[in-house]
Amino acid sequence: MSKVYLEELEAFEKSNTLETLAVDSNDSDKVNEILLNFIDKSRTELKGEGWDAYRNKFIAYSNALQARKELALVLEDAIKQAEQLLKDYLGEDLMIDTSRLEEYRHNRQICENSMELLKDMLSKKDKIEYVDKDGSTQMMTSQLETKEIEEQMELAKSTLEELDRMISKIEGLDEVYSQAELILRSAFARIDIFRSQVESLVPDVTYSYRKV
Repeated sequence: MSKVYLEELEAFEKSNTLETLAVDSNDSDKVNEILLNFIDKSRTELKGEGWDAYRNKFIAYSNALQARKELALVLEDAIKQAEQLLKDYLGEDLMIDTSRLEEYRHNRQICENSMELLKDMLSKKDKIEYVDKDGSTQMMTSQLETKEIEEQMELAKSTLEELDRMISKIEGLDEVYSQAELILRSAFARIDIFRSQVESLVPDVTYSYRKV
């Protein structure tokens, strides 16, 4: 079952997730620029097989930084796309909850039954006898009663239309939700590719690394 609440989407927009991804992409780009400048300038001043080996190592780190920048941008874009897809589907509704589908269907049946009852009342109301200006006895229906029933029928009709709209929207939510999930899964799949790239980087034996 899928649930989408506007307030949750808006709360996510106010979180720092997207901003963090944008900052990470920018930071990766800045560090990579410094690294590329060093690689480029060192070729004329630092020569030999040893320096070539170090440059190759830096190039590998540069490639990883570039991949990190691109991954952050891809994740940011995917999250925005998925979120906008759900917001567009919500439209003016504050929430869509597929777990309430049977409740709406039940209310729809009640509404239909009420309309049938009102139609029956309209056709079977007691007639009122009256004498016209010619002295003839005539039959009429109370106008006040007719107006009240017709107002109730209009209310029931508008309620039925709204219930049909919500039922249709709920029934279509799973497909839209799946589209949003597909966008995110496609982006998240690139995390494993980046992880493999980073894990393939072997630090120089001169140094040791530890988590801080």
